[in-house]
Amino acid sequence: MKKFLIHSYFYILPAIVLAQESDETVQTLLEKISVAIINPIINLLLVVATLVFLWGVIQYSLAADSPDKAKKARSQIVWGIVGLAVMASAWSIVNLIEDSLFGL
Repeated sequence: MKKFLIHSYFYILPAIVLAQESDETVQTLLEKISVAIINPIINLLLVVATLVFLWGVIQYSLAADSPDKAKKARSQIVWGIVGLAVMASAWSIVNLIEDSLFGL
């Protein structure tokens, strides 16, 4: 955990330094963090969830003769849909917080 905190500090440090040098507000600093860190992570996880869902669909269509393979593929499809729903919710919550706090 300590290693993660140290690494995350080094990712955020340039934004903090730039904010201090150019007299930017906390709002623009948080906006930069959101654009540079949070949005790419959410987009990456959306792609991963979509790939899990599509891989489950492909496996389900190929597993017509085996009930065990079909059950495993259905599980992948369900988890892909759950992942998509969670990431869409996270994206919506981040945008709601940005809009309500900063009026962007």
